[in-house]
Amino acid sequence: MSVVFGHANISFWSRPTGFLWVSTVFTEATLHWAVGVFFMISGATLMDYRKRYTFPEYLKKRFLKTAIPFVFWYAFALILPYLHIGFSGIVPHISVELPCTPIQMLYGISDTSYAEIYWFFIPLFFCYLLIPLFSAFKHRDAVFNTTIALMFVVFTLIPFYCKLTGTANKITPYLSFQPEYFIFVLLGYQLSTKELSKKLRAVIYTAGIIGWGLCFFGMLLTSKPGEISGMFKGDLNLPAFMEQIAVFVFFRYVDFSKIMKAVPKFESIVYTAASCSFGVYLTHYYFIVGFPKWFNIDIGSIWWRYIGALLIFTMCTFLSSFCKKVPVLRRLIP
Repeated sequence: MSVVFGHANISFWSRPTGFLWVSTVFTEATLHWAVGVFFMISGATLMDYRKRYTFPEYLKKRFLKTAIPFVFWYAFALILPYLHIGFSGIVPHISVELPCTPIQMLYGISDTSYAEIYWFFIPLFFCYLLIPLFSAFKHRDAVFNTTIALMFVVFTLIPFYCKLTGTANKITPYLSFQPEYFIFVLLGYQLSTKELSKKLRAVIYTAGIIGWGLCFFGMLLTSKPGEISGMFKGDLNLPAFMEQIAVFVFFRYVDFSKIMKAVPKFESIVYTAASCSFGVYLTHYYFIVGFPKWFNIDIGSIWWRYIGALLIFTMCTFLSSFCKKVPVLRRLIP
C-alpha cells in the first residue's frame, strides 16, 4: 500500500509550490520506509529457508516467483508505449529509446533503465543470491552484526556525511553497489529473531520519528524552487534508515488481537491482501499513469493521491487474486 500511495504522489516530483508541495513532501516522508521494510521481510522469512527446503528448491522457488514475472513484465513495459492505448509519452518511468547494440540492450535491461518501475528486481536478485551464503554461517550474530555495521558505515553514514558537506559528487558514485540493499535483509532477520526490550523499542521509535522529521523538514528547507534536494532522501540515507527500522519493529510487536475481535474477517483480509502484494506491485503503475489521462484527473488533488491510490490498490489486489487462480497467469503474477 505504501508503494501505491507513494507512486500516486507523483506530483511531488514536479516540485510544486504552496500547500501541494507541503502535502506531497509529507506523504513522501511518511511512506519512505516501503523499500527497506520489504527487504527486511525477505530476510525475516527467507534466511532460515534451510529448515524448510533444500538449496535447489530455494533457487527454483525464487526463479518461479520473481525471474519469470520480471522478464514478462519488463518486456510488457517495453512494448506498451507502442500499443497506442494511452500510455505513449506519459510514462516517466518507461523509456522507449531502445539501444542499437546487444551490449547496450543487455546493460539497459540489467539496470532497468528502460522500465525503471521494475528497478526493484535487480537488487532483489542480488539479495536472493547472497541469502544462501549467509544462511550457512553457524555463528550468525557475529557475522551478521559485523556486516551490518560495515554496510551501514559505507552505504549510509559516509554518503549522508558527504551530502551534508557537499562532497557527494566526488565520493558517493564509488559507493554505488546493487547488493547494498542486503543490509536490510540482515537487519530484518536480526530484528525478527531477537527479543527487543521496551526501552530499546522506545529508542528505535524515537529514532524513527527523528528520521521522519529529518526527511520532512529537510526536504522542505533544502529544496529550491524547481529542484528537489536529495540531502535527506533515499532508501539508504540515514533519515529513511531510522524510519524503516522503526516501522518494521512496530509491526513486529503491535498487538492486533483487539482489531481481530472487533473485525472477524480482519485476519483473512490481511492475509489475502498480503498474498496479492507482489501482483499489486507488478500492475499498479499502469493505472497510476493511465487513469489521470483517461479520466482527466488532477494528480495533485487530495482525492487522487489518497482515495484514488486506495482504489487502485483494491483493484490490483482483486486482479492479482484472480490471476493467481488461472494456471498460466499465476506464473506471471505469482
